[in-house]
Amino acid sequence: MNFFQLQGISSKNVSFFCNGRKLNEQNAASLIQTDSTVEAVFPVLGGKGGFGSMLRMIGAQIEKTTNKEACRDLSGRRLRDINEETRLKAYVNKKAEREQVI
Repeated sequence: MNFFQLQGISSKNVSFFCNGRKLNEQNAASLIQTDSTVEAVFPVLGGKGGFGSMLRMIGAQIEKTTNKEACRDLSGRRLRDINEETRLKAYVNKKAEREQVI
């Protein structure tokens, strides 16, 4: 009779370790001495999860933004820089109109 049969536990339901080494039915007799400590590690089966529902709940709390200024165009430039450039060109082009008003 081997160690696993003496304990009355199937080796599929629990893992045994002696001095940091995993015991299986072949090496159990050679690794266990009289004063050895044997650790039994039982598997922890997964639950229902819930991580996806937690992410959905957090996603509903985050405000959606319409600000796309930090995005980049296909050439790699930031949209805020491109928009600022067009605003500056419009300001310079209207300079003559502003001077006529004064």
